[in-house]
Amino acid sequence: MPSVDAADRCGGLNARARRGAVLGIFAALAASVAPAPLSIRAETIARLPAGREVRLLRGVVKPLHQAAYSTDQAAPVAVLHRREGETFAANDLLISFDCGRQRQELAAARALEREAEVVVQSNTYLLQRGSANRNDTEIAKARRDKVAADAAGLLERMKACEIVAPFDGSVVELSINPHEFPVPGRPFLVIASHRDVEIEIIVPSALLPSLRPLQSVDFAVDETRRSHRAEIKHVGAVVDPMSQTAKVYARFASREESIRPGMSGTATFPSDTGQ
Repeated sequence: MPSVDAADRCGGLNARARRGAVLGIFAALAASVAPAPLSIRAETIARLPAGREVRLLRGVVKPLHQAAYSTDQAAPVAVLHRREGETFAANDLLISFDCGRQRQELAAARALEREAEVVVQSNTYLLQRGSANRNDTEIAKARRDKVAADAAGLLERMKACEIVAPFDGSVVELSINPHEFPVPGRPFLVIASHRDVEIEIIVPSALLPSLRPLQSVDFAVDETRRSHRAEIKHVGAVVDPMSQTAKVYARFASREESIRPGMSGTATFPSDTGQ
């Protein structure tokens, strides 16, 4: 029969073996789900001449076009032509408001405009025959112009009864429903281009003098686990004095359907640009 010390030693060995097995399982799981940025970087670095060091900097993909809509239009939503996450093309109708009251106000303004025009024509006719006062005629013309301006203003406000897409993109955020009134000054619709994108890279300010437009950059996207060719568009105009960094904007050499705004990655610069 083994002694107590021997049993304790066996128990300790078994516990350590169990802990080692558990740690091995966790390590295998982590390796299976973790992204492989090092392999992407190795693929990127392999394109550079032998002995060339590189500088790796983080960046994020951002939409080239983005818009947030708010309105002071006192009209409820009639139809939502696009929902959150759906795509659209330029000039597609996104939201229609029920502007029946505004249409009636415009009709009334146009009726007043016609009435004012009749008064002007009557006064002009009488003035030519010496039966009217010139001042009365000029006042009538001024009133006609004011009514016409009011009608034109209402017509411009009517344009806000429909929201039309200014570019190809998708609905990022939608916080209003049919029959609801928009809250003045609070955005209820956010849209962004999903294909026209750019890369925003944070670089040390010491790197700026050596950067130039159209300079080639490799950008490894974390989500796609692929490296994509890009080129510098322009350099930000302001340097952050606290971090001594600046923003550099680049564009992909070709349109990548798999890339979406919000994705992040690593940009590869040759080290001689930072000397």
